[in-house]
Amino acid sequence: MSRFHGRAGAPGITQGTVLVYDPMVPTSGPRKIPHEEIPAELERFAVALKTTDTGIQEARGRIADELGEDHAKIFDAHRFILNDQTLLSRTRDMIHEGWSSETAYTEACEEIYRSFAALGGGLGDRGGDLRDVERRVLSHLQGRRASGLRHLPDPVIIVARDISPSDTATMDRSKVLGFITERGGEASHSVILGRSMGIPVVMGVEGLVDHVQNGDEAILDGHTGTFVLHPDEKTLVGFEDLVKAYDDLERDSLRYKDFPAETRDGRQIELLANIESPNEVTATRKHGAAGIGLYRTEYLYLTAEEAPSEDEQFEAYRMVLEGMNPDPVIIRTMDLGGDKVASYLNFPREDNPSLGWRGVRFALGNIGLFKTQLRAIYRASAYGNLRLMVPMISQVEEIRRVKSLIGEVKAELNNTGHPYAEDSQIGVMVETPSAVVIAHMLAREIDFFSIGTNDLIQYSLAIDRDNSYVQHMYDPFNPAILRQIKRAVKAGKNGGCWVGICGELPEDPLFVLLLIGLGLDEISASAYRIPELKRVIRNITYDQAKNLIKSAWSYSTADEIRRNVRRLAIRKFPELKEILNRYQGVQD
Repeated sequence: MSRFHGRAGAPGITQGTVLVYDPMVPTSGPRKIPHEEIPAELERFAVALKTTDTGIQEARGRIADELGEDHAKIFDAHRFILNDQTLLSRTRDMIHEGWSSETAYTEACEEIYRSFAALGGGLGDRGGDLRDVERRVLSHLQGRRASGLRHLPDPVIIVARDISPSDTATMDRSKVLGFITERGGEASHSVILGRSMGIPVVMGVEGLVDHVQNGDEAILDGHTGTFVLHPDEKTLVGFEDLVKAYDDLERDSLRYKDFPAETRDGRQIELLANIESPNEVTATRKHGAAGIGLYRTEYLYLTAEEAPSEDEQFEAYRMVLEGMNPDPVIIRTMDLGGDKVASYLNFPREDNPSLGWRGVRFALGNIGLFKTQLRAIYRASAYGNLRLMVPMISQVEEIRRVKSLIGEVKAELNNTGHPYAEDSQIGVMVETPSAVVIAHMLAREIDFFSIGTNDLIQYSLAIDRDNSYVQHMYDPFNPAILRQIKRAVKAGKNGGCWVGICGELPEDPLFVLLLIGLGLDEISASAYRIPELKRVIRNITYDQAKNLIKSAWSYSTADEIRRNVRRLAIRKFPELKEILNRYQGVQD
């Protein structure tokens, strides 16, 4: 029996046989053609392009019908790649030189890949999109339609280096129990689609494909990011118990969804949901969230072939604000850069993009693009309860510049007669150590903080969570992180700001107990976690939570804090034992 740990992408737990899916691009050696065959070869290439385009449009229609237009836009980006004139011209030039279509198209795609590599940083997802399109075209050229995951004889757990959006779109959901990948992030197209389809997903397990074979038995736990290969009898029994426990836990927790998130001694917590798409508003309402705590607007840019227009953005923001009204919606301005790059925005090559041109830095370097978004957001504010949030703030000058641009945008809307909400709150994400240090200064400029835990941990601990050598050190229970959060909360409250938190930390009920004890006013998590977190909040008192965090200060390591605080919490709140142990997942 072997156990692998990745990152939880979508909830659910399943057991079954493994299918190793390796959709390699069809390859053949370089091939020349006689001069007289060039016209026919050009026509063959044209037919393959047309057939591929039809297939992409079919996939788009399927996703639009099942999941909505926002998810379907992924395939608009694929059509944009397919019809890229640089790629097509280079291919046709090589065909005119006497190369076969397969050879020419493969080389042209490789040139594009090399340009992506030269730009560096976060073009991996777009490279995956290009690889997906290349595979489709070459399959048609070779006369073998790629079946992908559409026709599966039996239910399987998919193990792959990565899964393309078209693979996800065409997979037979009745036969896919779940999937686990070596690559992929929380915002990757395939993970988002898998989550929307209700398929358990684990991601970021480097080297996994080399350890599994078709037909292997496995357990996949999308709640904890755990994958167990060749489970023994004891583990299988534990799996069955865990499935029942999860089902019971979810059923019991759903009873709390319509109650307020309030401690037994009356402290109110704003419990909000994270979303990437307007289509998620329904799920947010269904699970009892009191609003949207993080609307990741970069998804609009990453799934498009060109920058979305003001009207396109306005419609997306209006749908969310109107759908949640009168509850608050925190819209985060474009958090592009780092690992979230759209190729049409021409990001430069950076040796360390996570420390480079990203978030508000990119926005302030592209004033026209940024003001278009701000106009769309403020136009939409007339339809609901807007709170605007700016990412990656590291100095006071940045938020002052953003506020100045907001003033310009409001003046423009006044001139054009567009209504907007004048009193919308403005906040910043506290996700850099410098923002924590100057939090008392930032508090004078804004209405609220939202602590962005994913980046705050990365920057505070100097750890790339996607780096397998140091991934095990990326731990939110590190005492340095707890103290960073405590300092930010204190500075915000002293400065008159309310303070919230978003990221992956609020997914863990044990950490939520500590967050409440630290004095957080708002917590934002995935919609499906909301009922469970309400159950936690409603079964404790604020004073008990403060005592828990006090106990944490006496320990020096993340493991000591996690182990001892869990033991103490279970003793104090025995009715929460199942929830607090949930993140331990499948045990040996």
